[in-house]
Amino acid sequence: DVRIYNFELAYDELKPSNEQGQAYFIPLEQAVYNIEITKIGYQTATTSVNVVGKVEKTIELTTF
Repeated sequence: DVRIYNFELAYDELKPSNEQGQAYFIPLEQAVYNIEITKIGYQTATTSVNVVGKVEKTIELTTF
């Protein structure tokens, strides 16, 4: 699952990733968003992204 949120914008959405591990959040306002990725058997990954136009971010997960 991929969660993207920005509390100042009152935006908080959780989506499952597809078979390639991708999740799409369209449209997003221009802002900095926090990202949280969870998958069984992997450590939770957290990061942020500055959305300005079209943005792609690759995040590698680490097994336990």
